[in-house]
Amino acid sequence: MVNYLQNENLDFMVHRQIPENHWFFFHRTVNHNPDFERRMKIYQKYQIPVANWEEKASQVLAIVPENPEYFQKLKKRFPDLTIIRTTSPLDGSSLWIEIFPKNVSKSQTASWLSKKIGITTTIAVGNDYNDEDLLHWSDKSYIISSAPEVLKQKFTTCNTVSEVIKNEFGEI
Repeated sequence: MVNYLQNENLDFMVHRQIPENHWFFFHRTVNHNPDFERRMKIYQKYQIPVANWEEKASQVLAIVPENPEYFQKLKKRFPDLTIIRTTSPLDGSSLWIEIFPKNVSKSQTASWLSKKIGITTTIAVGNDYNDEDLLHWSDKSYIISSAPEVLKQKFTTCNTVSEVIKNEFGEI
Protein backbone atom coordinates (compact mmCIF):
# COMPACT_ATOMS: atom_id res chain seq x y z
CA MET A 1 0.00 0.00 0.00
CA VAL A 2 2.76 2.46 0.96
CA ASN A 3 4.61 1.89 -2.32
CA TYR A 4 1.38 2.29 -4.27
CA LEU A 5 0.54 5.60 -2.57
CA GLN A 6 4.07 6.86 -3.14
CA ASN A 7 3.87 5.90 -6.82
CA GLU A 8 0.52 7.73 -7.05
CA ASN A 9 2.28 10.81 -5.66
CA LEU A 10 -0.09 11.15 -2.69
CA ASP A 11 0.52 12.69 0.73
CA PHE A 12 -0.21 10.15 3.45
CA MET A 13 0.37 9.02 7.03
CA VAL A 14 0.82 5.50 8.41
CA HIS A 15 -0.44 5.43 12.01
CA ARG A 16 1.12 3.31 14.71
CA GLN A 17 -0.98 0.69 16.46
CA ILE A 18 -3.38 1.57 19.29
CA PRO A 19 -2.75 3.08 21.86
CA GLU A 20 0.11 4.93 20.12
CA ASN A 21 -1.93 5.76 17.01
CA HIS A 22 -1.47 9.50 17.49
CA TRP A 23 2.07 8.83 16.21
CA PHE A 24 2.46 8.42 12.46
CA PHE A 25 4.97 7.97 9.70
CA PHE A 26 4.44 10.43 6.87
CA HIS A 27 5.12 10.77 3.17
CA ARG A 28 5.01 14.33 1.84
CA THR A 29 5.03 15.16 -1.87
CA VAL A 30 5.75 18.49 -3.49
CA ASN A 31 2.04 18.85 -4.31
CA HIS A 32 0.13 21.80 -2.90
CA ASN A 33 -1.86 20.21 -0.06
CA PRO A 34 -2.79 22.75 2.65
CA ASP A 35 -4.91 20.27 4.62
CA PHE A 36 -2.03 17.77 4.85
CA GLU A 37 0.28 20.58 6.02
CA ARG A 38 -2.32 21.72 8.56
CA ARG A 39 -2.51 18.21 10.05
CA MET A 40 1.29 17.93 10.06
CA LYS A 41 1.49 21.16 12.05
CA ILE A 42 -1.11 20.01 14.58
CA TYR A 43 0.72 16.72 15.18
CA GLN A 44 4.28 17.98 14.71
CA LYS A 45 5.52 16.23 17.88
CA TYR A 46 4.21 12.85 16.72
CA GLN A 47 5.53 12.41 13.18
CA ILE A 48 8.36 10.41 11.64
CA PRO A 49 9.33 10.20 7.93
CA VAL A 50 7.84 7.07 6.33
CA ALA A 51 11.31 5.97 5.21
CA ASN A 52 11.87 4.95 8.87
CA TRP A 53 8.69 2.85 9.08
CA GLU A 54 9.37 -0.74 10.17
CA GLU A 55 6.41 -1.70 12.36
CA LYS A 56 2.77 -2.74 12.27
CA ALA A 57 0.19 -0.04 11.64
CA SER A 58 -3.39 0.65 12.69
CA GLN A 59 -4.37 2.61 9.58
CA VAL A 60 -3.16 4.60 6.62
CA LEU A 61 -4.57 8.08 5.98
CA ALA A 62 -4.16 9.71 2.57
CA ILE A 63 -5.15 13.37 2.28
CA VAL A 64 -6.25 14.38 -1.20
CA PRO A 65 -7.40 17.93 -1.98
CA GLU A 66 -11.02 17.52 -3.18
CA ASN A 67 -10.55 14.61 -5.58
CA PRO A 68 -13.06 11.77 -4.98
CA GLU A 69 -11.72 9.79 -7.97
CA TYR A 70 -8.80 8.60 -5.82
CA PHE A 71 -11.21 6.99 -3.37
CA GLN A 72 -12.89 4.89 -6.08
CA LYS A 73 -9.53 4.05 -7.62
CA LEU A 74 -8.18 2.75 -4.28
CA LYS A 75 -11.35 0.75 -3.54
CA LYS A 76 -11.05 -1.02 -6.89
CA ARG A 77 -7.30 -1.59 -6.55
CA PHE A 78 -7.45 -2.96 -2.97
CA PRO A 79 -10.72 -4.89 -2.48
CA ASP A 80 -9.14 -6.84 0.40
CA LEU A 81 -8.94 -3.69 2.56
CA THR A 82 -11.54 -1.42 4.17
CA ILE A 83 -11.22 1.92 2.42
CA ILE A 84 -13.33 4.74 3.81
CA ARG A 85 -13.99 8.18 2.40
CA THR A 86 -14.40 11.07 4.80
CA THR A 87 -14.39 14.84 4.61
CA SER A 88 -11.52 16.59 6.37
CA PRO A 89 -12.55 17.88 9.79
CA LEU A 90 -9.84 20.52 9.39
CA ASP A 91 -10.89 22.34 6.21
CA GLY A 92 -14.31 20.77 5.58
CA SER A 93 -13.56 19.97 1.94
CA SER A 94 -10.41 17.89 1.42
CA LEU A 95 -10.84 14.17 0.89
CA TRP A 96 -9.40 11.93 3.56
CA ILE A 97 -9.04 8.29 2.57
CA GLU A 98 -8.77 6.01 5.58
CA ILE A 99 -7.36 2.55 4.92
CA PHE A 100 -7.83 -0.32 7.40
CA PRO A 101 -7.66 -4.12 7.42
CA LYS A 102 -10.79 -5.69 5.88
CA ASN A 103 -12.32 -6.59 9.25
CA VAL A 104 -12.28 -3.00 10.56
CA SER A 105 -15.38 -0.81 10.13
CA LYS A 106 -18.00 0.96 12.19
CA SER A 107 -20.69 -1.50 11.11
CA GLN A 108 -18.64 -4.56 12.04
CA THR A 109 -17.86 -3.08 15.45
CA ALA A 110 -21.51 -2.15 16.06
CA SER A 111 -22.62 -5.62 14.97
CA TRP A 112 -20.14 -7.31 17.31
CA LEU A 113 -21.14 -5.06 20.23
CA SER A 114 -24.88 -5.52 19.57
CA LYS A 115 -24.51 -9.31 19.64
CA LYS A 116 -22.30 -9.21 22.72
CA ILE A 117 -24.77 -7.18 24.81
CA GLY A 118 -27.97 -8.53 23.27
CA ILE A 119 -29.26 -5.52 21.33
CA THR A 120 -31.68 -6.55 18.58
CA THR A 121 -32.74 -3.19 17.13
CA THR A 122 -30.26 -0.50 16.21
CA ILE A 123 -30.37 3.20 15.39
CA ALA A 124 -27.41 5.03 13.87
CA VAL A 125 -26.78 8.74 13.39
CA GLY A 126 -24.07 9.92 11.02
CA ASN A 127 -22.74 13.13 9.58
CA ASP A 128 -20.31 12.18 6.80
CA TYR A 129 -19.16 9.54 4.33
CA ASN A 130 -17.22 7.63 6.99
CA ASP A 131 -20.55 6.73 8.63
CA GLU A 132 -22.14 5.29 5.49
CA ASP A 133 -21.42 1.60 6.15
CA LEU A 134 -22.84 1.95 9.69
CA LEU A 135 -25.94 3.72 8.37
CA HIS A 136 -26.56 0.95 5.80
CA TRP A 137 -26.12 -1.71 8.49
CA SER A 138 -28.40 -0.18 11.14
CA ASP A 139 -32.13 -0.91 11.37
CA LYS A 140 -32.90 2.83 11.42
CA SER A 141 -30.49 5.43 10.13
CA TYR A 142 -30.36 9.21 10.33
CA ILE A 143 -28.01 11.71 8.77
CA ILE A 144 -27.35 15.16 10.24
CA SER A 145 -28.67 18.02 8.07
CA SER A 146 -25.16 19.45 7.56
CA ALA A 147 -24.01 16.20 5.88
CA PRO A 148 -23.14 15.97 2.18
CA GLU A 149 -26.21 16.14 -0.06
CA VAL A 150 -25.72 12.66 -1.52
CA LEU A 151 -26.04 11.15 1.98
CA LYS A 152 -29.14 13.21 2.80
CA GLN A 153 -30.78 11.62 -0.26
CA LYS A 154 -30.12 8.11 1.11
CA PHE A 155 -31.04 8.49 4.80
CA THR A 156 -33.59 10.26 6.99
CA THR A 157 -32.31 13.74 7.77
CA CYS A 158 -32.29 15.21 11.28
CA ASN A 159 -30.87 18.35 12.84
CA THR A 160 -29.46 16.86 16.05
CA VAL A 161 -29.00 13.58 17.89
CA SER A 162 -31.47 14.91 20.48
CA GLU A 163 -34.09 15.16 17.74
CA VAL A 164 -33.53 11.48 16.87
CA ILE A 165 -33.87 10.44 20.52
CA LYS A 166 -37.10 12.43 20.86
CA ASN A 167 -38.51 10.98 17.60
CA GLU A 168 -37.61 7.40 18.49
CA PHE A 169 -38.24 7.34 22.24
CA GLY A 170 -40.36 10.38 23.04
CA GLU A 171 -39.55 12.84 25.78
CA ILE A 172 -37.04 11.49 28.26
